[in-house]
Amino acid sequence: SQHEHPHLVDHVVASAPVVPVALAVDWLTRSAAAHQPDLRVAEVRDLRVFKGIELTDWRSAPMVVRLRANTLSNGHGAQVSLRMTDAADRPRYGATVVMTGLATIDAKPPAAPAETVLSGGDWKPCVYAGAMFHGPAFQVIADVMWAGSKPIACRCQSARTASWADVSDSGACREKPVDPVVFEAAMQMGVLYADAELGGAALPTAVDRIRVFPSSSTSPEPA
Repeated sequence: SQHEHPHLVDHVVASAPVVPVALAVDWLTRSAAAHQPDLRVAEVRDLRVFKGIELTDWRSAPMVVRLRANTLSNGHGAQVSLRMTDAADRPRYGATVVMTGLATIDAKPPAAPAETVLSGGDWKPCVYAGAMFHGPAFQVIADVMWAGSKPIACRCQSARTASWADVSDSGACREKPVDPVVFEAAMQMGVLYADAELGGAALPTAVDRIRVFPSSSTSPEPA
């Protein structure tokens, strides 16, 4: 409802507030963590947006969504298939979350491919206009590195600094396996890239893989 999620007035597509994919990923991964509390989220695979969640009547009544989890494999880890549906049981989002023991999660990210090494680009403040429809609460990118006409990296807020990140911080699992604010910044970079390549707005509807790495510090500095 608007009372519980007032920040969504800053995420409007075609005149209606829409639940960001990043928030759906937060719900899916925290549900997987609650479903397998002895394991940790290592990856999210095959994330699909079947139909975005438009909040057309959210001022008068909350919208109900349901999460279904099905464990596909066990052993040293698990794969949890998740499907998010609305009250009429229509699919909205789906993904497979790969769970593993904490000790088996990769200690550090892989090296960046040569074509994405951050050298020779120009850092510029992120301009929220045109294809970047996001209002103040969702303006999470501070600046963007450009290689010619293409955006290749950004500096952004995290769940520790964005005002909306802790709104859903209740329920069986309080841990956030995937930082929704950092993932929101990644989705916005996709919008920027599509605008640079295609000359217009395009919203991502699928993500092949999200990898999760342990924090390098127990007391990280704000992003």
